[in-house]
Amino acid sequence: MECCIVVFDIQTDPENTDYELEAGATRNFEAARTAEKMALQEQKEKEAEEANNPMKVKTIFTHNLCSVH
Repeated sequence: MECCIVVFDIQTDPENTDYELEAGATRNFEAARTAEKMALQEQKEKEAEEANNPMKVKTIFTHNLCSVH
């Protein structure tokens, strides 16, 4: 019988329910995690563009129809 010893380091990230592999292993591709990160990044970029582009700022105009003359 042959024994195989494998050592790998993992740093946990409880705040983001994630982990980082520091040494001795590689992470499998996770399509759902990648898609979620891309969607979040796109949303942040869109919000930043709307906040910084005066042509995209939504303005609400109100009229006082009850004014007395």
